[in-house]
Amino acid sequence: MVNSIVNFAETGVPDVSKMSSVTWPPVDPKDVRQLVINDVIDIAPYPKTSLDAIEFWNSLNLTDIQSTPKTSHT
Repeated sequence: MVNSIVNFAETGVPDVSKMSSVTWPPVDPKDVRQLVINDVIDIAPYPKTSLDAIEFWNSLNLTDIQSTPKTSHT
């Protein structure tokens, strides 16, 4: 599941193959957010509650990641 969160952070598209249950495409972007939050809750030992999952989601700062061009390190 961590890989699907990382993939989501990098591309804005969740790796649905690693999610427990999902209907794709989602009707609303909030649906994807809730699916990720639900799967994050399953990760032990952190987070333990939906609030922890929401804080984790917010900590990803997806807006900055998506708006920042990727650079290659040579």
